[in-house]
Order: sequence, then C-alpha cells, then structure tokens
Amino acid sequence: MNPINAVLFDLDGTLYENNEELEDWARERAQELLQPIQAEELIRNLPQILAHLESRTSAGSRAESSADRSLFLRGLIPGLTAPAIEFITEMYESWLQHVQLTPDASELLDALDSAAVPYGVVTNAPRSQRIKTFSLGLDARSDCIFISGEFGVNKPDPSIFQAAATCLGVPCGQILFVGDSPENDITGAHSAGMQAAWLRHGRLWPEEHAGQEPDYVIDRLMEVTAVVSRKS
Repeated sequence: MNPINAVLFDLDGTLYENNEELEDWARERAQELLQPIQAEELIRNLPQILAHLESRTSAGSRAESSADRSLFLRGLIPGLTAPAIEFITEMYESWLQHVQLTPDASELLDALDSAAVPYGVVTNAPRSQRIKTFSLGLDARSDCIFISGEFGVNKPDPSIFQAAATCLGVPCGQILFVGDSPENDITGAHSAGMQAAWLRHGRLWPEEHAGQEPDYVIDRLMEVTAVVSRKS
C-alpha cells in the first residue's frame, strides 16, 4: 500500500461523541426548568430528539425548521408546552456551542500537527454542523472541513472525498480516511481510492459488508499514528 501523507476524519462518533455528555447535561437542565413529567419525557426521548434536530436544523431556514420542530416534538411528547419547546431549542443550540473533542481525538490531532501531516473532516450533516466544527476548534486546525449539507452530496458518494483530497493537495491513494460507519466511511473512502481505518467501538464487521473490509481496524484514534508512520 502507498504511504499515508494525509488523514481525513468522520466527525460524529469518531472525533466527537455526543450522547453521554448531552444526556447528562440535558437531564440536569430539564429537571431545573421543566415540569417533572415533561422533563422525564424529554430525557426518555432525548436520542430521537437529538437525531431530529441534527437532521432538520439548518442555517438560513430558521422559521421553517422551528415550525417543523414544534410539530415533531408535540407528536413525540404529547402536551409539551411552548416554553418546553423553546427550552429544547435553546438547549440544543447552546450544546452545539460548547462541545469538545474527545481526549483521544485532541491528542491525535496534536500529534499530526507535530508531524506536519495535513488532515481534514468529511461529515454527513446539515449546514448547522458548521457551528459544531467551530466549537470543536476544527476550523482553526484545518481548511479542509467538508459538510455534506454545504457541499451538496452525502457520503458514501466519492465526490465529497475527492473534493477533500483536492483541498489537502494529496492524491487519494495517499490519504487515510478514519470513521465508524462501514458504508458511509469505509465504502465511501474506498470508492474514492483512499485507504480506510474503521473505528469499531467494540463491534464486529457487519456481514452485509463482507468483502468490503477496511484496510485497518482500530479501537483508539491514537492507533492512527502507527498507520501514518508506516512505510510503503
């Protein structure tokens, strides 16, 4: 295999994991500000709420997305009051501005900076994900941050990977893509001619993707440094 001269990362579930910290913070704030029954329902439905907000919130369509959000939340939590809906919106927007990289991700990016290895991010997300990349400090670290809602194409389409490679100025065959999704990240990276490392999170490679295995399987992001330092 070619030597690795640049790295691209998926974002959610790779450089950043949101569920545990968001649930803890939301539980505390909801119990402080909402009626007990509504706080309990919000916490119970938090994964669905988060998935909805991640997929539907987008810059430039605030009024429309707010109406959609109200309909969704009222259907999910009957009797939800307008102040509670407002709280959920404010909670999500505040959370986006205070997210942090995982310690492992921060350590790896520092190591890549020290080794002068260029890197970037390719993520499937609405335009609002840009708030998160700013909050995580990624825009200050790399000029190659590709968000599908801005680019107009989702992973695993190879064009978004190829655009990121062009931005890095490195041939696709010399780029390692690191992600946790077998289809979006591993299949997508391979379709663009990149090497791919799967962050497995304790999972087995899915049978439906047999024959499409990653080049590397990792349990911690810092394992990427060994791949980058590997010689051809």
